[in-house]
Amino acid sequence: MAELKLKIERLRQKNWDYKRFIPHHALDSILTPEQIRITMKENGVEATSLDEMANTIWNKARKIFGILALIDETKLIAKFLKEDGYLESEIDARLPFDSCYLERLVGNEDFVRKFCEKQWEFIAPIFSGGILPRLLTKEVILPFIENEPIGRGGFGDVSRIRIHPAHQTINSGGLFARKEFYVSDDAEHLSYDQELHNLSILQSFKHPNILEVKAAYTHGTKHNLIFNYATGGDLDALLRSAQRPQSFERDEDLLIALTELSIGIGAVHTIERADLKLIGCHHDLRPQNVLIHEGTFLLGDFGLSKFKRASRLSKTKAGPVDGEYNAPEYGDLDTKGSRDYYVHRSSDIWSFGCIIAELITYMAMGASGVENFYRKRKFDVPGWSFYSFHNGDTPSKALQEWLSELELLGSMAQRELLSLVRKMLAIQQEIRPKADQVAASLVFICLEALATPIHNSFMKVSDSSTWMESSIECARFQSWKAAISDLKHDVECIEARSPLVSRTCNEIIKIEWFRSATTILRTMNAELSMIDALPEKNSHYIFEPMSRLNDQLLHLLPADIRQRADLRAESSIFQSANLTMLAKIRNASDKNPSLSRIKELAAIKEFTILFQKSLPFPKDRSNLKVRSDEVEWDIDLYAGREMAFVGSDIKHKRQALVEWRKYDKFPLEKVLQEELYNRIEAIANLLNSELLMTRCRTLRCFGFYHKPRKLSFGLLFAIPDIDSATEVKTLKEILAADSTQSKIPFLGQRFAISQSLCQSIYGFHQLDWLHKDLASTNVIFFSKTGASNAQIGLPYLMGFGNSRQGTQQAYTGGTRTDFQSIDYQDPSYLETPQHSRRFLELNDYYSLGIVLLEIGLWKPLRAVCQDWKTQPGTTAFRDQILKDQVPVLGATMGKIYQDVVQTCLSGDFNNFRADSLSPLQQFHKKVVSRLLECNA
Repeated sequence: MAELKLKIERLRQKNWDYKRFIPHHALDSILTPEQIRITMKENGVEATSLDEMANTIWNKARKIFGILALIDETKLIAKFLKEDGYLESEIDARLPFDSCYLERLVGNEDFVRKFCEKQWEFIAPIFSGGILPRLLTKEVILPFIENEPIGRGGFGDVSRIRIHPAHQTINSGGLFARKEFYVSDDAEHLSYDQELHNLSILQSFKHPNILEVKAAYTHGTKHNLIFNYATGGDLDALLRSAQRPQSFERDEDLLIALTELSIGIGAVHTIERADLKLIGCHHDLRPQNVLIHEGTFLLGDFGLSKFKRASRLSKTKAGPVDGEYNAPEYGDLDTKGSRDYYVHRSSDIWSFGCIIAELITYMAMGASGVENFYRKRKFDVPGWSFYSFHNGDTPSKALQEWLSELELLGSMAQRELLSLVRKMLAIQQEIRPKADQVAASLVFICLEALATPIHNSFMKVSDSSTWMESSIECARFQSWKAAISDLKHDVECIEARSPLVSRTCNEIIKIEWFRSATTILRTMNAELSMIDALPEKNSHYIFEPMSRLNDQLLHLLPADIRQRADLRAESSIFQSANLTMLAKIRNASDKNPSLSRIKELAAIKEFTILFQKSLPFPKDRSNLKVRSDEVEWDIDLYAGREMAFVGSDIKHKRQALVEWRKYDKFPLEKVLQEELYNRIEAIANLLNSELLMTRCRTLRCFGFYHKPRKLSFGLLFAIPDIDSATEVKTLKEILAADSTQSKIPFLGQRFAISQSLCQSIYGFHQLDWLHKDLASTNVIFFSKTGASNAQIGLPYLMGFGNSRQGTQQAYTGGTRTDFQSIDYQDPSYLETPQHSRRFLELNDYYSLGIVLLEIGLWKPLRAVCQDWKTQPGTTAFRDQILKDQVPVLGATMGKIYQDVVQTCLSGDFNNFRADSLSPLQQFHKKVVSRLLECNA
């Protein structure tokens, strides 16, 4: 018995308060069933009962048995076992026992005193996380083996504690911060309740930049909150440290942490869940309340915070807050609370602006600069000296001078931060930016700061590598960077705000999105540094990690913006591509799936250049001519086109829609005959591409056919499998038949059709080909008979018979000027003297504008202008459309759609010359990208 008692005595641990406790499960190694059996045998228990008693003690009453061992009363264990009531729960779970129960059970006052004293050592609490408050009597022994005071606040003290590992399941290190409130009056009791209430709200969505409470309890008369310990101290200590900690050696590290903090503040200001919509305000933002843990800023101390239902205003009576980070609206500096003031969430923006100003100072000047900044702000009023960032209700001249000085010293990112700070420190609260605007601005500043060195490294690596993969990945990264830059401009320009911009802005200020982006950028920078250090960059394998990282970056963008970025990258890659470069792209690694689309585009572009230079086609692209005996004609017309059955085997003929390219006479002059034949062959090969089918929404051209008697070449297009229930109609036929309001497609459907056509023309032009015959008669749909217009799907682009390359050297045969086509032809082309007339991209854009106008009005152009005196194809006709019809689009299709049509019809593609943008790039920026923002 003495030996067992000694072993248990050795298990006792001393806490910071010099009290002792038995760690949870520590008894398990000592009080084994065998040891219990031996002890009970020494107590005289009969052999027939030993096993059952030992097992019952082991399973239900180990702690009680340990207590009895320490007070030399193990023989009394049977009395406790009799009280289990045949319940499966442990008798130990009923601890602590009160003295009345023990007196009834044993009837010995000395035993009761000893048992009551020892039992607390065996039931030290186990902290498992959670915010539900617990009540602990003053006798409870807290298992805190360390307790070091680290701070004192207005409502209590803060200590760094270490909880015994057996008594917490929250983290692996056991380090925590404990905030203890003293309840000497009702106000201090309310401060604990208020902070606990606020933390419970914030706990509901668990933001990684908001300090999370891990436990809440009242021990005797003292309220306590337990948090994970922030190992880096607080921001105030950082700003006053002469040497930067390792986690913040670079300005980019501080910028990332600051941006994450801004996202956390935004989360406090607007809480949105399916069952909870609140607005909040911290009301005490200051560096001391920004904690640092492993390179992350954590927002803490929510004792003064307020949360309200989203339907209410954020206006709140100013609380008892003193400090230089307070906004001007917290009260005149010389009144000190003599009258009431009201503050809003904008007050947090002011305080956060102050913090950013100090952080920029630290980046540029270090801790001594922060101290000088503090002294510079000194402002005296009768009887008082203040160090605020304002002079009451007037701006601080010292602050403005300091910010101006920083602008001369800082980096580009720091100058952008200072511009943001000036907006945040506006005296008038109503003109300060909102929390989400601040977060978005910081996200953009941070991403650009991280992207700039990556861009420089990419350029350096590309210059020293002969592999096309480096240039391709550089262009893809540049397209992502440009997409972010464009989005930044749109977010900052309130007039440019669109649903797409707003949705994307909401996405990028989510902490998960931002952390993914910064992680990828940091990894990319490290990979490029390793590539740059290689003496030889002679393998495409070294660029595969960059391709994967680019994929990850681009996939962070919303689908529509990602599509724009992909198009921008392709445009950049192929803008100045020559045959040598295209051959390198076509021969790039097949192991990189992200290059498959670019490789296919390179093959098409290469084919186009070969045709332009009259060089031999690749063998797999010169076998599309169909013999006349392989064509069998159908007597019906489909979408104004003939149907044919093509093939040498009568059982396996393919259905085809036929488009004709007519010529004036036969036989042609030999040179023109060869040119025309080559043109048709080139068009057929171009439209035979699988990628072009997807990219430009074309049917696949599987052959061409010469019919001299008709003075025509026929392009043969494969059509989807159709049956008697499928209709093939042109857009013009649909518009003419369905002009009533009840048959107009949904707005989203009209947007989708318009976006598809714009992307088709962009893709076609990107390959240096011009369409030359864009009209609603050359836009076709396959749909079920009787289907509503909301079910017509996306269109296919047709009418390629007159298409040609976009080079100045390409043979041109003019355009169609028949009754149906002239409505869509650009007057600037038709009114040019014929001997100097050449069709350009801008002329296709005009035709597209007319088609978009028809879609927006959901009427054929002829139905709109039938009473006009102006003639189609004239400048006066175009001007009347711009004056009378385009403005009508705004009410039904929206401002963006109206602007796009205006741009196409007016040919407004010449005001981006300062940016060195080609007409194609301008078209993408002003038409394709803008139209992608339209949705319904």
